[in-house]
Amino acid sequence: MRSLCIALVLAACSGKKADPAPEATGSQPPPSGSSLTPPSGSSRTPIDADRPIDASPRARVERDVDTSGFSRACKADADCRLVETAPCNRCGCATTPIAASEEPRFKAAIAELGDCEAVQIWGCFECEKLAPACEAGQCIAKSLEALPPDAECHADADCVISCARQGECCPMLGCEDVVPKAKADEALAYNAEHCSAEQLAACPPPRAKADYMRPRCFRGRCVGQYRKR
Repeated sequence: MRSLCIALVLAACSGKKADPAPEATGSQPPPSGSSLTPPSGSSRTPIDADRPIDASPRARVERDVDTSGFSRACKADADCRLVETAPCNRCGCATTPIAASEEPRFKAAIAELGDCEAVQIWGCFECEKLAPACEAGQCIAKSLEALPPDAECHADADCVISCARQGECCPMLGCEDVVPKAKADEALAYNAEHCSAEQLAACPPPRAKADYMRPRCFRGRCVGQYRKR
């Protein structure tokens, strides 16, 4: 009996407590050597194991019908049509003139473009009022809206994204200015004449021109049309 009491006293003085049994939970710890992270090269996560992850952004492409090889020959306005060359960007603005005889060929070209899954989508402008017309034997898109007296453009080709500003030897680092092509050419020529070779050589290279917008001529003004996706 005495030996039993001594044993109990020694146990109490030691201060050691037995480890409690682990509480039951709904999940068990991973076995030794296992990992919660997916193996190298896996496209899935342990949280959403059934949802693949697209690691690389999908490249967006332009998918328009190239009408540069289509005839625009005409003798009268009735020989011309206006078409919308971007079937994946349905803004309802038919702005490209072609000869009426080329309509079947144009429709066939539209059908060959395929789906629009990875196509660059651009924001829509309010459609300019245009009509097909025959001028000097060629079909044109004739504006039915009165252009301002100081109109700086008549077509999209008259506008560009430019890094140059007249009187500034170094180009802008961010190329986001949409200006008339004639104005951009004038600025480049002026700077080349008035800036020394040393000044031009010391300029940092500009960043790439903005690929999220494209130059457009809208009601006589050069503007930027922004990408939607």
